[in-house]
Amino acid sequence: FILPKGDPDSLERLRDHILNRTGLGDFLIYDRAGRELRRAKNIHGICQVLLDAEQDTDQGRELREILEIYGDNDRFSTWLYMHSYPELGNRLRPERLHGRRLIAHLKRNLQAEIARMRRTPLVLGDKKVFTLDHLHAAILDLDPETIQPYADDDMLSGWLDRQGYPELAEELRPIHGSGVGLSRTLAHTIEKWIRLYRERDRGL
Repeated sequence: FILPKGDPDSLERLRDHILNRTGLGDFLIYDRAGRELRRAKNIHGICQVLLDAEQDTDQGRELREILEIYGDNDRFSTWLYMHSYPELGNRLRPERLHGRRLIAHLKRNLQAEIARMRRTPLVLGDKKVFTLDHLHAAILDLDPETIQPYADDDMLSGWLDRQGYPELAEELRPIHGSGVGLSRTLAHTIEKWIRLYRERDRGL
């Protein structure tokens, strides 16, 4: 990666490179010419890519060939490590499978992780959080001192990432502070994204 000196868009280009090429951002699939083919924001989106790669079509065959290269280069495990899935990353890293065997192996492990996460609450103080509504209510109900360590250590954003809410996780990650101001900022942000996700699910 070369960043031209004096480029007025250099910071934006550097940000895009870090997010898109190191596993910190979306899971991106490029063809051999470097063109972006697919983009997944979470493991749910990666599962959809795997379903498409199973198809006996030109697109499916192309995806399988590219995903083989990704598997050989540990692209899946690197992205999973960066997005709070260390155990899943460890399970996938040593595998060197190909073709439909690779797709089936990836899909089986990702779907198992999705099912497990749906049953795994975020424990905030004495509260168990399973949904965004639960999280919003807990933030409003708990003392700010109880909430602060979860924000400081990115436990809130890590849990949200694993639950399939990467946009909210990304917006919460830089939010830090203390006292009532922290609670209010977190609650307001979560409330905003609850509304956005509901509008998206309704197709608005």
